[in-house]
This record gives sequence, C-alpha cells and structure tokens, in this order.
Amino acid sequence: MIEKRRYETTFIINGGLEELMVQQLTKEVLNLIRNNGGEIIAWQQMGRRRLAYPIEKKVNGYYIYVYYDAPPLLPALLERFFRLEENILRFLTVRLDKRGIEYRDQWIAAKGLTAPTESDYQMEAIEEAIASEEEIAVSAESPAEETASSPAEESTSEEVEPTTEENQQ
Repeated sequence: MIEKRRYETTFIINGGLEELMVQQLTKEVLNLIRNNGGEIIAWQQMGRRRLAYPIEKKVNGYYIYVYYDAPPLLPALLERFFRLEENILRFLTVRLDKRGIEYRDQWIAAKGLTAPTESDYQMEAIEEAIASEEEIAVSAESPAEETASSPAEESTSEEVEPTTEENQQ
C-alpha cells in the first residue's frame, strides 16, 4: 500500500465566472482528489477577492483552499488539471512536514473547517442548473428571431440598379 502524505492546495479561479461555474470547477477538483486516492480533511471557499496584481488581465479571483491526504502522484495530476483548465489563474500545492501538519491541524480546528459532505461532491444539481440557464437564454433569444422581416417584404423594398455596362452606354 502506498503511503499517503499531507498536502494543502490553494487555487484561484477566474473571478469573472458565474457562481455556478465556480461551484462546478470546485467540485471537479474535489472529485479529482477523491477519485485518485486522496482524502480531503478540510476545505474552505474563501470567496471572491481582489488580486494583488492583474493576472491575465483579470483583477478579481475566487480563492479555494483544500487540505488533504494523498498518494505522492496525486499533486502532479492535480497540477496538470490546473494547467489545462483555462479558468484557473494560479495554484500552489505544498507538502507539509510534521510541524506544518501540527500547525495546520490547530489552525483548522480554530477556524472550524470540515471535510466536504457528500453533497459537495455531487455535480448533477449544478449541471441541471446550468442546463436550465441555457434553456432560458435560448428562449429569450427566440422572440427576436420572429420579429425579423419576411423575404417577401424585403424583395418589394429593394430597387434594382442597372449594371455598370448599361451605365456606360
């Protein structure tokens, strides 16, 4: 059996995204950790904050902190996901030593942070909400298409101009 190590990861999601997209991306990261042998001890959504300096012309970001036990190969998988996901602006993963683990355990107890519940891993509700928003957006666009003029009206209003050869004669 592979020995698990203690890690903490903080990542910043593009602050311009809608709340549902932020939740979906967060759940993807939590599921990635859990499905690859990790055990999340605590996590915190720190919320939307102003960045110290612009990153990719973005000035706001949504901060997420995750504290977990994982096999040694998991941080590499997680970092690969972060690099490929265009909405992750920055990330930092740190492996903790004994003193770091003791300090973080005290900090987490003082903050009252907990492990994610089963509902925090579920993505069906978010996917349904995104689908319903897309349906609303499509139905809002439909009336605009109905008000367009018909082809018969367009042909009566057009005037035929003589070609350049007729103008020369």
